[in-house]
Amino acid sequence: MTSSTEANPTPKVAVNDIGSEEAFLAAIDETIKYFNDGDIVEGTVVKVDRDEVLLDIGYKTEGVIPSRELSIKHDVDPHEVVKTGEHIEALVLQKEDKEGRLILSKKRAQYERAWGTIEELKENLGERVMAGFGGVAEYGITVRWDKNFLKLIRLLLERRGEFAMFGGVRFGGTLTIDSAFALGFDHIALCAGAGRPTIVPMKNGLAAGVRQASDFLMALQLTGAAKTDSLANLQVRLPVVVIGGGLTAIDTATEALAYYPLQVEKFLSRYETLVEERGEAAIRAGWTTQEADTATEFLEHARAIRAEREATGIPIPKGTWQRIAKAAEAVGITPPM
Repeated sequence: MTSSTEANPTPKVAVNDIGSEEAFLAAIDETIKYFNDGDIVEGTVVKVDRDEVLLDIGYKTEGVIPSRELSIKHDVDPHEVVKTGEHIEALVLQKEDKEGRLILSKKRAQYERAWGTIEELKENLGERVMAGFGGVAEYGITVRWDKNFLKLIRLLLERRGEFAMFGGVRFGGTLTIDSAFALGFDHIALCAGAGRPTIVPMKNGLAAGVRQASDFLMALQLTGAAKTDSLANLQVRLPVVVIGGGLTAIDTATEALAYYPLQVEKFLSRYETLVEERGEAAIRAGWTTQEADTATEFLEHARAIRAEREATGIPIPKGTWQRIAKAAEAVGITPPM
């Protein structure tokens, strides 16, 4: 609505219609949506063709999703991916094509959403429950490796319709080559390690305090001993001597250095709790001389570590160790959680 008494009037906005001229321009601006590359938009599918899908994203704006941007699978029929009237998300690839339409991608929007939730899926390695994926030691025997990535790999595999995982199946026993092919498998891949566990023919190899590096690493992970709330009794005493120079030996040295402080601190915490409940004499009554000596050693070391933490103001970490953490931070490396 306009009003003027002049012969050649200049159109003006009537104040009683929408308010001031500035308010009118602001109202117009609110009807216009500005998009940038990488934005995620929502819209309704209005048309599905073989080569593209048309998406109404409101604000009198339409976007087009090329068929190659619909799914991670190649050469898919767009009608199998989306339906007319379906509400979906898409990522802006290009602000506009030669026809003034937004170029969108449905699959890239899904990628963005997936990566956005990775932080929510992460677990503290000192508290994480193993899922048994990637072998008994979860594809990498060292506890300190970040196994959160295994969860992501497993989720990516399990979302595929053709993928299925079965636990407790022994190939050659429960499942044979013939039965596998009979079930519809196209091929069989055998993923074997370096060899089966062996007993090293070494004098006094089974004596107390002597164990194989691989046995120590497997026990450390499979029993959950490296977790602060685990009751597993995996005992390590100092000094620790690792014989070997390969990856397993390096892993063993790293894990022993990380595990020992955690072990003695757990022992001290539980010892103090039991002493408070039952008394120190009752706790020590059933110990042998060797067990008493070991306990005394653990208690002394744990109290020394506690005193150092209190003196430096460093909180007791979960599933990590103070000395390595300080050294790592000193050179700009974030200590593992």
